[in-house]
Amino acid sequence: MSVFVAKTGEDYILYNWILRYMWCNPLNDNIQMQPLKQRDKDGYSWDESNTYSVMADYNDKYVFENDKHLFVYKKKLYDEVQPIHKELVFYFNDHEFQELFDIINIYISKINEIYFLNDSFGVSRNIEFKAYLSNFTDYFIALDNIYFWANKENLNERQKAYHISRCFEDAHNSSEEIVDYISYWQVKLAISENDYNSIDPYTVPERATYKFEPTIPINPDGIEVDFNVEVELIEDRALHIFGTTNLFNHASLLINVRKQSGQLCGSNKASVMAGHFDFGIFNFKGNGYVAGLYFIEMSLSLPSIQPKLFQNKAGIEYENLKGPYVDRTVPMVKYRKEISVE
Repeated sequence: MSVFVAKTGEDYILYNWILRYMWCNPLNDNIQMQPLKQRDKDGYSWDESNTYSVMADYNDKYVFENDKHLFVYKKKLYDEVQPIHKELVFYFNDHEFQELFDIINIYISKINEIYFLNDSFGVSRNIEFKAYLSNFTDYFIALDNIYFWANKENLNERQKAYHISRCFEDAHNSSEEIVDYISYWQVKLAISENDYNSIDPYTVPERATYKFEPTIPINPDGIEVDFNVEVELIEDRALHIFGTTNLFNHASLLINVRKQSGQLCGSNKASVMAGHFDFGIFNFKGNGYVAGLYFIEMSLSLPSIQPKLFQNKAGIEYENLKGPYVDRTVPMVKYRKEISVE
């Protein structure tokens, strides 16, 4: 069971849970709870944590945004994409699918831009208003998904039309919610004509960016992190990725395999034991990798989510690790390697 304690009323706006728990049927002998610590006489097990996080201060600086700005940002993006939406619906209803696919490919860069721009704005402190704004996000996602289904391989025209129709249905439902309450929120937020004209979603003031500041100096006797990564091309053009490192045991590593374009082609985790790690076998969507250049991106995630046995040796800020692969401004350990599949 984990308990989240809110310092202020704003702390829980970004969370959809306050309490998490698990219950196991005591009559089922096959299910046994693993105690956190030694059980007391009543069967309870407790584990005390001495860490804390002041979320309110962080959210105020890096997350929350003025409601007037949020409304105008999203409303202007919505107005901008509406003509595109209507044009796509026109071709879809006329069953001019080739024209529809051509138009989608023309407009996708603009839809993508609006989708990502909408996602970059802050969050409202008003839970009711935050729920309303989610309709804009759902609307942009639905339109962005049309491109995905239109260009989905291994689907015939009829199957593509079905999935695209679902996207239009989702966009329509979100649009209705947006329109139904636009006037309500415009009045409630007291948005004037001057507000609307002066607020521009494309010139949003740059928000403060969180940067971790190390508080513990690097240990001069820390280890210089080193990796030796092996990539073996095996049967059916699959890849076996493994290697060695001088990291302490139990280090949890994440690896991504990407094309030059940045497309993710495989991902997995591995633990370091006795200086060795093995990420197993990789293939691309069930098939072998096509010839070309790829990048391997391997990382050691934040100390706070690493196994305690490793964290105790590496340090709570990785102060016991050093070298070119260590980035203490995160803190994180990163390794990148280019490979060629022939």
